[in-house]
Amino acid sequence: MARIDKDSVKADFSIPKWERFTKGLALICTYDPDPDFAAEHDIFYFSDYEATTDRMTEDDQRLLFTYNWVEVDGSWAFFT
Repeated sequence: MARIDKDSVKADFSIPKWERFTKGLALICTYDPDPDFAAEHDIFYFSDYEATTDRMTEDDQRLLFTYNWVEVDGSWAFFT
């Protein structure tokens, strides 16, 4: 699948943070059912960014960017 440019999608902060976080987790798990994860200070790292986006539809990538999930250090990341 093609990767889309995160800057072409605006995050929707009107969606509650808990909803953006949990829906993002669930969506990523459809592409990686047993992901590695870690938390550090104010950021939650989840799964392998490249491995999941290689298989992810453009619509699902847009949805994650809308939820304000981003790539940090090779992982999907969500700032708390």
